[in-house]
Amino acid sequence: MESIRRFLLVASLALCFLVLRVPLSGQTVNATLRGTVTDASGGAVPAVHLSLVEPSTGQVVREATSMANGDYEFGELKPGTYELRSTAAGYKMFVAANILLDSGQIRRVDAQLALGEAAEEVTVSAGAALIATESATIQGVFSAKQHDESPQVTIYPTTYSMLTTLSGVQGGTGTPIANGQQQAQQTQTFDGIPNDLQGAQSNNANFFEEVSATLFNAPAESAVPVQINEVTKRGSNSFHGKASYRIYDSVFNAEGFYDTSKTPYIQHEWNIEGGGPIWKDRTFFYGQWFAQRIPLGTQYHASVPTTNWRAGVFATTIIDPTTGQPFANNTIPTSRISSVALAFQNNYLPAPNTASSSQVNDYSFHFPFNSDLYRGDWPIARVDHNLTKNNSFFVRWLMRQTPYVLNDGLPSLVWTRLRRHQQYAAGDTHIFSARLLNNFRFGYSTDYLIDGQSEAGQTPPDGSKVLSTTGLQGSNPSGQTGQGFPTVTITGLTSLVNVPGGTKANNHIITANDSISWQVGRHVWKFGGDVEHFDNFYGRVTDYGTFAFDGSITGSAYADFLLGLPRTTQRTNPLGDREQTLTEYGLYAEDSFKLTRKLSLDYGIRWDLYGTPSAQDHLMYNFDPTTGDVIVDPAALSKVSPLYPSTITVKTGDVQAIADKTNFVPRLGAAYQLSDHSVVRGGYGIYISRLGTAGAFNNFLPINPQLGSTGPFALSEIYAQNTPSPTTPALLSFPNPYPSSTALASVPSQSVNAYPRNISNGHIHQFSGTYEVEWRKIGIRSSYVGSRSTGLNYSLNTNNPPAGTTAFTTSSRPYPNLVSTTFLRFDGGAKYDSLQVDVKRRAGGFTFNANYSYSRSKANFLDTENAYDVLSHWSNDGLTRRHYAVGSVVYALPFGHGRQFLSNSNGYLDRAVGGWSTNLITYLASGTYFSPSFSGSDPSHTNTFGGLPDLVGDPNAVPGGKSKTDWFNVAAFSIPQSGHFGNALPNSLESQKLYLTHLSLIKETAITERVKFQFITQISNLFNHPQFVPPSGSITVAGGNQFTTQVGTFSSLEVAKPRQITFQGGFTF
Repeated sequence: MESIRRFLLVASLALCFLVLRVPLSGQTVNATLRGTVTDASGGAVPAVHLSLVEPSTGQVVREATSMANGDYEFGELKPGTYELRSTAAGYKMFVAANILLDSGQIRRVDAQLALGEAAEEVTVSAGAALIATESATIQGVFSAKQHDESPQVTIYPTTYSMLTTLSGVQGGTGTPIANGQQQAQQTQTFDGIPNDLQGAQSNNANFFEEVSATLFNAPAESAVPVQINEVTKRGSNSFHGKASYRIYDSVFNAEGFYDTSKTPYIQHEWNIEGGGPIWKDRTFFYGQWFAQRIPLGTQYHASVPTTNWRAGVFATTIIDPTTGQPFANNTIPTSRISSVALAFQNNYLPAPNTASSSQVNDYSFHFPFNSDLYRGDWPIARVDHNLTKNNSFFVRWLMRQTPYVLNDGLPSLVWTRLRRHQQYAAGDTHIFSARLLNNFRFGYSTDYLIDGQSEAGQTPPDGSKVLSTTGLQGSNPSGQTGQGFPTVTITGLTSLVNVPGGTKANNHIITANDSISWQVGRHVWKFGGDVEHFDNFYGRVTDYGTFAFDGSITGSAYADFLLGLPRTTQRTNPLGDREQTLTEYGLYAEDSFKLTRKLSLDYGIRWDLYGTPSAQDHLMYNFDPTTGDVIVDPAALSKVSPLYPSTITVKTGDVQAIADKTNFVPRLGAAYQLSDHSVVRGGYGIYISRLGTAGAFNNFLPINPQLGSTGPFALSEIYAQNTPSPTTPALLSFPNPYPSSTALASVPSQSVNAYPRNISNGHIHQFSGTYEVEWRKIGIRSSYVGSRSTGLNYSLNTNNPPAGTTAFTTSSRPYPNLVSTTFLRFDGGAKYDSLQVDVKRRAGGFTFNANYSYSRSKANFLDTENAYDVLSHWSNDGLTRRHYAVGSVVYALPFGHGRQFLSNSNGYLDRAVGGWSTNLITYLASGTYFSPSFSGSDPSHTNTFGGLPDLVGDPNAVPGGKSKTDWFNVAAFSIPQSGHFGNALPNSLESQKLYLTHLSLIKETAITERVKFQFITQISNLFNHPQFVPPSGSITVAGGNQFTTQVGTFSSLEVAKPRQITFQGGFTF
């Protein structure tokens, strides 16, 4: 029923928008071409017929006549290459060929007519624009060819690594950070359809013809400051395609800085794609299958009981709890060994197979699967159709499917996972007239993650069957089945534990957006909006009990286990399937006003309504800080766990957060052409801040409990062992280690989350000034960009007393019956300032893009130790490097037929020396920031153990100079004085500088006139410069000022791992 309901909702929305044409906004994925038609004297020529042709499809995509002032404009154009034709009586035809339009670009191409016959033709090649002359927006772009030939070795085919070559973009953690804005304030669109919750899981760079990023001063049609637009490949009138294979093999890679040997690793990767006409000039198809296979397994080492232990024989004294005396010969009689423990041992705890003086790492085994995904499949299909010359549409589907077979440390502890991320998209562009058009997009995205299915012949253990096999009782009161394992922790040994099975996500996002563009004189009005509905699902997750053995009864943890006497036991009756939903809306109006031929003005207004989440099962609660009561939805009162502490008052009331409906914000930008080759431009805009956690987008923050948590509705029963003696039997023992009554159960100390019912979104104010000039086919941009943000959200524990010299007691907390009260606050601030220089050349055999940024990004809500003084501490955001420079160069080597050297070569010689090119990317940057810390004491007497220390000296004054083993001066910090928090700031220490060079070599050989073979070798970190994860920063733990870990696969979008080399070969036609 649920799937039918969702399908009907999707279909109804699609039908409504297609039929009614509700003016909802398009994302800034399409391009605009504008210009002025003049004669040789520079005078405007009106009534000139202009047609815009897309050569790849043979279509005349737009037609118009120039206005009285000679202006023309074509909007909502798909990114690609076009040809502009201008004809008028008494003038030669003017043709601007090879006009490259990037996603979201507003480009000017003027037409200068020469006197003559219309049959005569004047043709110019426009190529790619080097400077932006029409708006304040700052953008960056890279093409499929640039990605394919990039030297960055990325095991996962993301678009994010190439984004770090754009001005203002840095690597961040997992997702890029752009001009101080992290992922929460970015949107990622596929063909104009956003997918911000799990889009990073399916942004396979091989799908996209072009990736552009609106990095600053986004127009009113964009809700967020940063928009990453990814445009999928499509078919054309000519059949074209590619079949390629790439191999990653650790034998070619460098050894890690701390490694003593290389871990064997092989990854096979292939890509098959093709496109062409179904109906010439009308219907086109495109399809692709990208795949990865990782065949090698993983070596594991585990600590298992020794052979003597397995027989109950120990080398140290063990106490018999029934007598209080040592067991004879330190041996447990066979008759005393628990049948449950023996079943666990014989079935799930293997005997040692490695010589060891102790039980530490005395068992080794090879698991036949990779430690991450072992295979991946990414298919995509797209169809474009021209209904009429004024109406075109497309449909597209893409998917990522990656199964996993993983291990939790012992041969039997197999667990599986399946990820499946899909997006369906449809778009329609309708031209009502030369000056009025409509653009519509509809999307349906699904994110599915399930643990516990059979995969590749591997079936993970079913926890209910483990209970049956071992005879363990009482751990599954609700009769669950599926992946999981009773968690058994035995001090000193590898734990018996496994990831619980269940559906961890079955999320759906429905998106519709539409825009209407209307050209009136010198104005181009645009109206629209968007709606996005989120439906998140989290299934029942298994729990088969937890048992801890620590030696507190016999003196040996394993002896306790053999006797079946745990120190503690725990079980939970988990919540059932849960679903939460919310809907977001946006509307905007904007005008692009051409005041004069040289001056353009863009202004607009936007309204956003970020809906608040609700739960279908009504399991929602909030916390009232005034009364200290937990407030639950009236329909959920009966569902509060009977184990919830009576010391916490639970009442009913309204708990759903109320969305802010007053989010109206302006956008303004201007561009003035100083000459045909130079421009000054600038802008100001306010953006509504979206909710996020640690920089990551999370619009479901204002609801408790979050999916995956339980709140007061499901609690664990925890039981503690008594002290067994000859006169007092053990309270907890196998086979049923639970008392007969829950009266003896304790529950974990309770904490609550809270949010204000009236949500108040923050504001991000952006402002910029730019000067750009084109000089000798080189574009140069210099900019100042800045932002000031207010009302940002963060979380704060308010349940600690003020710092003081009086020793902490539970009663000193504001709410003594709770451990923590974590409030969602909306008063944080941030500020960002950056000077940027960008230099690029986009045509010819030698192209490059080099940029440098000097940036400062600070926030005042990162130090939350003292809940009574948060906002007075401005500190670095931790991710934005102060200096960041990157240069990328593509050079076609001048050898072979028609080139500078060996230009007369042909045949085998030309095939050998011709067709070579190289691609180089170099990063030079200062370090990211990390925080100093101390541990082990509570000088503030607030139950805050550890935290930020006092700054008492210069951290950079390291005797003998900085080194990998002595990076900062520990003596510059001290533990705070009694009654105080530390005065050192978060992210006040700078880590290692970034220096990386990547190189690729490309060889292209013509097999026939249409078929070519291309060979690419990528070398990332060419000079194998080691890049390290920042030190821990601890001043109380040895090594806190040392680098100990090298950057890993997913911790650097700049690809800072030890040197890696790949080889790829492929045929294109």
